[in-house]
Amino acid sequence: MWFRLKEDYETHEDEIHRESWGIGKIKKGAPVTVGLIFDPKGQLKPDFIFSSGGLHHLILSMLELPNSCVKSYDGDVFCATKQEFFYASYDRSSITIAKQLFHCPLCGQELKEQPTFPREEKSETFEVKLQSLLTA
Repeated sequence: MWFRLKEDYETHEDEIHRESWGIGKIKKGAPVTVGLIFDPKGQLKPDFIFSSGGLHHLILSMLELPNSCVKSYDGDVFCATKQEFFYASYDRSSITIAKQLFHCPLCGQELKEQPTFPREEKSETFEVKLQSLLTA
């Protein structure tokens, strides 16, 4: 799944971007992929990714979230009512699951399909490089 960044986001030193690409800021409106993982206690939690790098300090409230429940092409669901996720993409039959999902499995609301990730957008328009790396 993916959502857009609500406000500019300053990266931190322990995030992939600063170490590998020198990205100091990700601008408002940038598409951020939200992967779903299980924590050590078996609880589902979001994992935030921007241009193949993890964003360790980002939280869900920092993204523009839809007002209605949405599903991705591979069956993951964001429930707008409960602000939670349903995770189907861990299984290779997830696309079949997605085709059969018409209502949110968490609240029962009718699901809308999420648009595909905007691959045509240039990520450079959403990145601000650290000044020290630009002048080096």
